[in-house]
Amino acid sequence: LYNNPTSSMLRNHKKALFRSMKSSSTFVRILLCFFLLLLAAGVSQSHPADLRPITGRVIDRETKQPLPGANVMQSSTTRGTVTNADGSFRLMVSPNGMIVVSMLGYRPDTMAVSSAAAGQEILFRLNPSPVIVPGVTIFSDAPNPADEIMHRVIEAKKLLGKYLESYQFSGYVKTTLDGMRPQNILNQDTVDGAGDSLWFSMVFETMTNGYWTAPDRFKEELVSRRQPKLIPAEYNLFTALRSPNVLFDELPIMDRLIVSPTSPDAFAHYRFVLLDTIADGARVVWKIGVTPRVAYEPLVQGTLWVQDVSFSLVRAHLAGNEQITKPAFHFAGIKQQFAPFQDSITGRSFMMPIETRIRYEIANMRKSNGSADSIMLSASQICLYSDYYFNAALPPDLFDEVRVAVLPTADNGDTTVWEQRQRIPLTEVERRTNTRLDSIAEHPSTAYSAISLLIKAPIVLAKSPLTTMYDYYHFNRVQGSYAGIGLTTNRLLPVTILTGRTGYGIANERWYYGGEVEQFTSYKRRHSVGIEFHRSLQCTDAGSTLSEMTPTIMSLLFRDDPSDYFENEGWSLFARAHIFPRAKIELRFLSERQTDVRAWTDFSLFERANYRINPAIQEGRLQSLAFACTYDSRDYLDFGLFRMPDVSRESWVCEASFEITDRKTLGSDFDFSRILVLSEWNVPTSSNTTLNVKVRGGWSWSALPPQRIFDLVGSSTGFVPDWGFNALKTKEFSGDKCLSLYVEHNLGNVFHRWGDISFLEDYTLSIMGGGAWSDISEESRRLIYVPVQTAKVVYWEAGFGIGGLFDAIQLDFTSRLSHKKGDDFTVGLRTSFL
Repeated sequence: LYNNPTSSMLRNHKKALFRSMKSSSTFVRILLCFFLLLLAAGVSQSHPADLRPITGRVIDRETKQPLPGANVMQSSTTRGTVTNADGSFRLMVSPNGMIVVSMLGYRPDTMAVSSAAAGQEILFRLNPSPVIVPGVTIFSDAPNPADEIMHRVIEAKKLLGKYLESYQFSGYVKTTLDGMRPQNILNQDTVDGAGDSLWFSMVFETMTNGYWTAPDRFKEELVSRRQPKLIPAEYNLFTALRSPNVLFDELPIMDRLIVSPTSPDAFAHYRFVLLDTIADGARVVWKIGVTPRVAYEPLVQGTLWVQDVSFSLVRAHLAGNEQITKPAFHFAGIKQQFAPFQDSITGRSFMMPIETRIRYEIANMRKSNGSADSIMLSASQICLYSDYYFNAALPPDLFDEVRVAVLPTADNGDTTVWEQRQRIPLTEVERRTNTRLDSIAEHPSTAYSAISLLIKAPIVLAKSPLTTMYDYYHFNRVQGSYAGIGLTTNRLLPVTILTGRTGYGIANERWYYGGEVEQFTSYKRRHSVGIEFHRSLQCTDAGSTLSEMTPTIMSLLFRDDPSDYFENEGWSLFARAHIFPRAKIELRFLSERQTDVRAWTDFSLFERANYRINPAIQEGRLQSLAFACTYDSRDYLDFGLFRMPDVSRESWVCEASFEITDRKTLGSDFDFSRILVLSEWNVPTSSNTTLNVKVRGGWSWSALPPQRIFDLVGSSTGFVPDWGFNALKTKEFSGDKCLSLYVEHNLGNVFHRWGDISFLEDYTLSIMGGGAWSDISEESRRLIYVPVQTAKVVYWEAGFGIGGLFDAIQLDFTSRLSHKKGDDFTVGLRTSFL
């Protein structure tokens, strides 16, 4: 692979080509890239219309047993597939060339495409290869031959990166969800999923387009999907993007990033041992055993197969160690195969994944003897990669902040993509279970209708024009119970979003309303202008950092409303833009009248104490200009119904807003300028731990009215907001200048890693602490009716947290290190629901 006699000539040719492209004009470079792409398409690939499918089986010549996972490729192309559990395959081929079938431990077999009759299943019989006596002569001087081999593998991977600038591929993903009967589990009859071992089975299939560019940018588009009729298409979100790749430095497994055995620092985490040497046709393959060096770190273990001369990884079988494997839900393993694919432009070969198999298992043994009323759930996924194109000029805007996206045509029922692209045939068991599920959907019963309603309800709500729960019901000490409705839609005009809401505050007996029209300049929705009008109840600074429903929960349960309120009525004009994919800006002109409100209710379910008095504000008409910008480095998975960030990688989110108003120019009753900056940094650290740093700062250059004063955010009745301090009380410190820093390091499952405390293996430990400062000018102090306490002497606190309680709750134990009041130790609760 890398010792090809022509490699140096190709390397020099490629360097000269790139030098000439850089020195020429942009127009000439574009033409040259376009010409090379056309040449690549003409040399190595046939037009899709010339392709035809062939089907066949691969078996062991001696035992006559099917061989699952055998590689089936057409020579001199990037088209390939693998056999399913029955040994069957389906391959799209061009009219000429050879079909090559290979499998580790067997001699490869070939057949001319012309010999494969249309519609006829062809049969390949592979002969086993003998195993050579273990030992590697060329590494006789090495203390550990396996270490030397893996050093060469890592160096070959680095060399691969020098010549691989981008690639794209066609992906096929088959995900199977099975319910196994325990007697079959005990008999180790769960891998192939025999028909009598299944309690239920569901198969999901997707076709994707994948793109990669150096140094590490991915994009995947879900092109088409198929699933049982019982399940809505919106639940079929399986793609190949998050599948582990052993050639990467990190393996994404569940919610963890695991050090890969081919990482440059793999020797600090793994031991390697040479197990034996296998003759794989004309190749020699070394079988390398992989074991973790330490038991407390989440790592993998298993076997790697490395080809001699090129030191290319050809196969990997890995499973998680005890830190990944949990009693109920665990990672059962990954099997990955690699094959050489040729770049038609340079002639260089790249060893790339052709297949990835992943398996997770969930055991639910209600009786320890594995009786028939217990089951085990398993999720198996096969990812097939084909039609590779290397070093093509990919458009820069392809790799935006969305890593995975579902194309609008994914569910249009077009079967062409399924006929013209590589995929793995369903096994007989999978076809039978799919037919059974489809028959249930076609002949619904009462039980099915109830289940279908539960399954489809979240989809219907997500697709509906209903806005957030806050617009329908919330509770606070001013409005009491608020009942209303909110709708948003873009169905009238695809590039126009219309939003409206209205509701009634029962305690203060007042109507509220709001509406917005946002007009985009194109279907990409990157630039827009709009107008908004409102009468609403608005929170002051500290309340704006809370989630919408936090005051409702705190008020109803504990009669402790953490927010302060004022009423505003007016309108605004705004313009929004994506200046580049990860940065957004907004310019807004606001005109509204702000007025005082007071608490109108004392209702609470449990607490008897009275609510805090809602502080007064400086009333008047505010007319201001506001500028806001956001930078978000996180990658997002956009599945249509929802959009979620990929938090497994390092990310940085920063928001900044600047507001200015004056009496002369803008005709406002106020005269001030203020800036507020929020920044959060998440860093995955060693041993699968996470460091989180939050910075919040506000500053004013003139006197601020009470409703614009900055608050240092504290906890309330034991619940801790995202930007708050655990031991700091609500509105304890304020000012027209503030700065806070909070650091939390999630150490992960240290109880099990360090102390081997098995009953605490699902719980995590976090250490945290931070400091805050605030000050206020005399001009601002004169505008405030309630005395304000500042933290001119920096406030400090530190503590630790126990996470993993009900999977969404963390219990924090925090102590004040300064500004002590006697009750300096606090027990707080943090949850993702608030």
